[in-house]
Amino acid sequence: MHAELPGMPAWGEDPELLATFRAEVEERLASMQQGLLALEGHPSPRQVVAGLFRDAHTVKGSARMLGLDAVLRVAHTMEDLLGALRDGRFVVRRDLVDLLLAACDGIARALPGDGALPAEQLAPLVDALTRAVAGEHAVAVPALPVPPGALPVAHVPVQAGPEPEPAGPPGGARTRCGSGQRRCTTCSTPSERPTSVPAGWSRRPGRC
Repeated sequence: MHAELPGMPAWGEDPELLATFRAEVEERLASMQQGLLALEGHPSPRQVVAGLFRDAHTVKGSARMLGLDAVLRVAHTMEDLLGALRDGRFVVRRDLVDLLLAACDGIARALPGDGALPAEQLAPLVDALTRAVAGEHAVAVPALPVPPGALPVAHVPVQAGPEPEPAGPPGGARTRCGSGQRRCTTCSTPSERPTSVPAGWSRRPGRC
């Protein structure tokens, strides 16, 4: 690899290039996540893995251009694991899919910007991916740190909404007011009809 010339700015210091590469990386990560979620049970898993491998290769190249060494290491080990899956060294397993999804999340959170994940916090992902490539079974997926200020879903306070209005009787049926009279829900005036309807008297709901 050629040494960077003195006085030459790094790619990551150019805001326009940074925005371009960031958009490309985010697009590739979204594609990888979609592919990984569809991988298990897919009738042609190798075809899906081949696309995932190309996405990881693109992310690796972008990370190198931006000088993001930690992201580069994650993308490189992802590429190694996907290459092993593509070549049939391993079968698709749930732990490998979960690990690759966690790696996508780690890369996304480590891209430059406010609240970016520190580079050293990606090291457990690189270690887990390396062990997976070496053939370890049931690889544990490392947990990424919770972003500052974030709460687990179960602990997020829920605002209590207003009590719902009690539903009126269906079909405009009369309801009893405080005076004991029935009240017509159509015109909101008391009805003089008695509570019990005599035989032969036709009750017409919704009218006085």
